Amino acid sequence: MIVRQATEHDIDALAALSRTTYTETFAAHYSAQTMAQYLESAFDTATLARELAASQSEFWLLEVDGTCGGYLKVNWGEAQTERQDVNALEIERIYLLASLQGQGYGRTLYDKALAIAERRGAALVWLGVWEHNLAAIAFYQKLGFVIDGVHEFRMGDVVDNDYLMKRHL
Repeated sequence: MIVRQATEHDIDALAALSRTTYTETFAAHYSAQTMAQYLESAFDTATLARELAASQSEFWLLEVDGTCGGYLKVNWGEAQTERQDVNALEIERIYLLASLQGQGYGRTLYDKALAIAERRGAALVWLGVWEHNLAAIAFYQKLGFVIDGVHEFRMGDVVDNDYLMKRHL
């Protein structure tokens, strides 16, 4: 297993991995049309290239046996999707292929995020989790996060609630 920072050379692999992991996680909860529209807007290569080039964001890829199996995206400063604090780090995405879940790889990506937070001197790590994603909520609670609010997340014409979960460092 290797965790390495993504570069512009990884954009096609990142787009494919993003679409696959998001689909595996959420396709059963949305119409095919809503899912397709979201995947096209959120995970097209141009969008991901802009995100990858942002100076206050980082993507990290998890490779298992030479294949990309998951990734992490963190944001700070103005890149946070919802500004929490000047000294905060947002974990915007931790996604793994379904075949790799439950094997400690999610914790590996989380540990990378925590190391980045510590390197940046962050006092707070936060993230948004869909209110019905009970496994993710339990995972983050086990790591010391608490629910500290709710915000809307839009997928096309569907509006969901995400819990804002925070952990002070």
